[in-house]
Parts: sequence; structure tokens; C-alpha cells
Amino acid sequence: MIAVDRFQPDPAIGLRCQSLLGDKGPAISAEVTDALAPRRNSHDGLVVPAALAADLVARHGLAGISELMLVLVPLARGVARPPISHFTIGAVALERETGDLILGGNVEFPGANLGEAIHGEQFLSARAFSRGTSIAEIALEAAPPCGHCRQFLAEFSGGLDLAITTMQGHRVELRHLLPWAFSPADLGEAGVTPVGQGGGRQALRVLRSDISDAPEMEAALLAAGQLAYVPYSRAPSAVVLKSADGMVVTGAALENAAFNPSLGPLQVALVNWIAAGRAYADIELAVLGGVERGAVDYAADLPNLLATVAPKAAFRRVAWEVLS
Repeated sequence: MIAVDRFQPDPAIGLRCQSLLGDKGPAISAEVTDALAPRRNSHDGLVVPAALAADLVARHGLAGISELMLVLVPLARGVARPPISHFTIGAVALERETGDLILGGNVEFPGANLGEAIHGEQFLSARAFSRGTSIAEIALEAAPPCGHCRQFLAEFSGGLDLAITTMQGHRVELRHLLPWAFSPADLGEAGVTPVGQGGGRQALRVLRSDISDAPEMEAALLAAGQLAYVPYSRAPSAVVLKSADGMVVTGAALENAAFNPSLGPLQVALVNWIAAGRAYADIELAVLGGVERGAVDYAADLPNLLATVAPKAAFRRVAWEVLS
């Protein structure tokens, strides 16, 4: 059976993309790889600064940022970790607020349930969320976002305006892929909003802590919890991961109006861990912060996923309450 493409691609864009990949793609990918290397082990892992992106467009005679994003999709495939399906997805996002580009891919966890898998579009969204930004455009190889991802992307403020381009020549807004969307507005919510535009910042107070002897880690966990997007459970959760060499990475819960496409705090933390270029085996300690007896509690499920990716890692907890 042949799939019918309701959204016809522009063949000229597809041909142009093929030509660029063969002609300029290797040089551009090499430059970006070199530029990303010093940004590993940092909050800016897998992020191409806007200035570099603009420079690449100018020096290589590209039509614009969208064309550069398409050229970088094959490089982004290297981010993916799909050991179950072996179906590798590469994706590139344009941050609306900064003009920076984010590289991402799909992630699967053998031994965990399939619902823990992180789609390429979710990877990009989790990175932007963690960086306090939003996404204006996503470049993909060929397949459009699945229904799961369309619902997930629609959670973000302005998400239905998101532009989606493919290497085959498609260009469409999310609202056309999800024409009768069930969105945060249907539940009286504004959607995921960047911190600078009023998102996050709920006040929390620690009640009990297994890491009171590590105040810096506790502070990082608390800061992440304050930014958790939890309008449906009202139970902010966050995770802090620590490596043996002292690197600390956080992730906060990212809920969805439909519930199922939500990302838990460990999934978001693992996205940021991968972006920092770290292996799962580097995780020495994972700490979950959350509301005791809240509507959502990751304490039961999180250790299972943690044991799957980092069986030697220790697990600790911090309990807090929401003040406002």
C-alpha cells in the first residue's frame, strides 16, 4: 500500500537539499562538529549559536536558516540512541528567542516500557524548555511528526504556529497537521511559556532531603523544580543527575494536556545529559525532588528507568511543598 502525501512537497526544495548535502554538507557538518566540541559538558551542548548559524549561511551561499537546518539534519542523526527500533531520527530546531539551533534525535531504553521512549521532536522541545526558550521551526528528514508529537508540540505557547520543514521539500505549520487541536487553552491554561515571558517560577520549600550534605545539588534540584511545567497535576517534580567527576545536570517535569505525551523529569534530565555528551554509565547519583502524596509521584517508576540506563547509580529523594 502506498502512503498518500496530503501535503505535497516542493520538488525544487528537495532537489536543492540533495545538491547541498553532496556539495556543501560535509564541510558544514565538519565546521558545526568542531564548534560543538567545546560546548560539551555544558548547558549549551548540541546548540549552534545564532551568530555561527548566520555566518555559515553567508559563507556557504545558503538561502537562509531553514536551508542550513535541513543540511544539518543528517548530522543530528548522530544524537539518536534507538537500540530497540534501530530507526534513527535526526531533527534540528530554531529557537524563537535566541536564533540558536538545537540538534536532537530519538532515544529508546531497552528494558524499559516503550512509553519511556523520547521522540526526536520531544528531545528538541525538552532542550528548549530546559533552556527557557521556545521553538519556531523544526527541520526533519522525511516523515512528519507522529500524532504523539503533534499533541506534544501543541502544548507550547504559540506551538500551533510552529513551522515544520523536511528534506523532501515540505513546509507546513503544525496547525495544519493538527487542525482541530486539543490544546492547553481547552483546559484554561496558557501552555509552556519561556521563563522570560512569565513561565515557571513556583515557590517550593524543602521538607526532607537525602542530600542535605550536598547543598549545591539540592539547590540545583530546587531551581529545576521551580521551573517544572505541571499545570495539570500541580505537583512539580525535578531530577538532578551527578557524575563521578562532579558534573550536575537537571531536568523538570513537562506535562501535556492529553497526559500521555508528557515527559517525566528523568526523561528531560536524560535529554540534557545526552546533549552534554555524557554516557549513561557516567551517572553516579540521581535525585528526585517532588511533592509528597502529590497527584503525580515519579518515585515508583523512576528507579526502574534509572536501573535500565545506569544500574550502578544511587537513587535519593527530596520532598518539598508548593508555597504558591
